[in-house]
Amino acid sequence: MNLCHKKKFVQKVLDQKAPVRKTGKPTCIALRKTLIMLTAVSSILSSQYAMAQQCKTDSIASSNNPKQFVINTQQGTVIDARTGLEWSICSLGQKWQNGNCLDAPTKFDDFSAALTEVNNSTAADADWEGYRLPNIKELGSIIERSCSSPAISLTAFTGTLNAVYYSSTPDNTGNSHFSPILGVKVIDFTNGSEFVPDVSKFRYVRLVKTIN
Repeated sequence: MNLCHKKKFVQKVLDQKAPVRKTGKPTCIALRKTLIMLTAVSSILSSQYAMAQQCKTDSIASSNNPKQFVINTQQGTVIDARTGLEWSICSLGQKWQNGNCLDAPTKFDDFSAALTEVNNSTAADADWEGYRLPNIKELGSIIERSCSSPAISLTAFTGTLNAVYYSSTPDNTGNSHFSPILGVKVIDFTNGSEFVPDVSKFRYVRLVKTIN
């Protein structure tokens, strides 16, 4: 449910009144239904605001200097001057428009499907020629260790999800029981870790391009 639909749903619930008997008092069943709907509203609102980023720059040194990110607001890309990499600001599946990432990002539960979508997307649009999946070192370079939810610079990468993102680096270490399921190394940008607590959750993709 996108933000627009959430707002409409919330307003619809708030505008509703519980049916009343001839006595003028709401029925128990009606009150119970209203309570359930208000609980749903509360859940929607809490999930929306639970994603507010938290940064502790006073106690944790920043991983990146904001000046190293050169943002192209026309193309929806950002160049990391430190690494020589050009990133898509939006996650794969989103559309950059007027400084925002629109639409829902494409979610994957299988790496092969993610790789196929990357290849199809970059082949179909000349603007994305040369873009690819980042390896784990490249993906890790944009983690902002002083922040969480998400652990990234939202100035450079607006709209980043509190979610797991694929890298192209094979995970054949055998050190994790998740390795056979995921197939590749990933980063959870909720906290910047390479540990995935729940493999049933969807993963996402951010494209990158080498420019030097």
